[in-house]
Amino acid sequence: MSEKYLDKCLELMGMDPHVDENTGKVLNAALTPLVESSWDESDSPLVSEEMQKTCMMVNGCLQYITKFRSDIHYTVMEIGCRIRQVTEKTLAVIKRLLRYLHGTRGWALMIKNEGKLYEIYSESDTNWAGCKQSRKSTSGGCIVLGAHSIKNWSKTQSLIALSSSESEFYAALKASAEGLGIIAMMKDFGIWQSAG
Repeated sequence: MSEKYLDKCLELMGMDPHVDENTGKVLNAALTPLVESSWDESDSPLVSEEMQKTCMMVNGCLQYITKFRSDIHYTVMEIGCRIRQVTEKTLAVIKRLLRYLHGTRGWALMIKNEGKLYEIYSESDTNWAGCKQSRKSTSGGCIVLGAHSIKNWSKTQSLIALSSSESEFYAALKASAEGLGIIAMMKDFGIWQSAG
């Protein structure tokens, strides 16, 4: 399902993911979608207004693709934070992410039938004061049911944590609330079975 959106993104950007636009050399797929948090854009020029609009459309498609590809959550979040004023560096990150997605087209989450589900757990991690401008932390996490990841997120924390433990506490609190919410929803649907 996300293939259609990836093809649309490549078409909007006018990209051949295998060829470098500047040198014409054949490129390997990007090995990782990750970017440095808070890359410095102070010396990078803004892109044209037309490219700005194109990047906004591509960002919308990338937001949709994250529903199927949890490995790009962080990068898409970072791009989304910079989408109002797209610079050449942000544009390069968007193109790298599109090359990565093109090179990993066949990747998918496999969900197998496990029968009765008794175990749900949540994990979280945080990058304390990762944003150099605002000093806000980024937290991420996932909810796992049995052996399957059923929800994941990457989000900039709304508060400025004064220590790494405070930042980790906020992330653990979010993960716990998400896990309890999933359990409550499963109980409402009548599919939660407690072990006992």
